[in-house]
Amino acid sequence: MTVVCEYCDSVVEVTGNHNCPFCGATLRNAILSKAQRIRAEQDELEKKQKLERKEREQQEENEKILDFALSLLGGSTGRSLLRHAAKQAIKKNL
Repeated sequence: MTVVCEYCDSVVEVTGNHNCPFCGATLRNAILSKAQRIRAEQDELEKKQKLERKEREQQEENEKILDFALSLLGGSTGRSLLRHAAKQAIKKNL
């Protein structure tokens, strides 16, 4: 992990040593800060993926409902009108 020393502003690759090789200052705060940023980014990514998954599931459910309604309604004119109304309703809810 690469961090910036908060005392001498050197870019330091953190290995087993948690002290800056240039000024000797501890890199503890920089390491913790970087770890917290990484954790926050991972959490944000997981939230985004969960939201996208929910949206896909909702879209699939809407399509199933539309297909079911279309199967109940006979004739191409009725289906066309129902499909248009359903799409408008879905767009309005999103």
